[in-house]
Amino acid sequence: MPIRRLLLFIAALAALVGVAPLWPWLDLPLRILLPLALLLGLWGDRRGLVLIPSRPATLLTVVFFLWYAAHASRSEIIGPAANLLALLLALRLLSEKSGRHLLQIFILSLLALAASTLYSLSSAFLLFLVLEVLAIAFGLFLLCYAEADP
Repeated sequence: MPIRRLLLFIAALAALVGVAPLWPWLDLPLRILLPLALLLGLWGDRRGLVLIPSRPATLLTVVFFLWYAAHASRSEIIGPAANLLALLLALRLLSEKSGRHLLQIFILSLLALAASTLYSLSSAFLLFLVLEVLAIAFGLFLLCYAEADP
């Protein structure tokens, strides 16, 4: 198995583990989009396709940031912020995956896991945290190796 393919799989696994505890509290469109983005992203990576080019992904990011910023208020900041994190992660899963973008996937998945604690802190969080840290550590190791000797 090529290192790049394994690295992309680890990034998808980290995204899945990071967003799984947050999934019940997301808006319905995002609950549909996230699994779809994960599957389409894996499919695109396997085929070598970029499903959303960089510029449209950046424009979508700005549009959705403004959308969720408009819905944020003093009393309701957690919901829009968590939805924005999940949406940014979905967009990154569908777009190009350079070394910098893989690092963004890792940090967005870790932030999504942290955002889930704002809703509920169950004993399963420790399991998700251990899995997330292991996936990110292994992914960073592979990323360093892949960048040094592609």
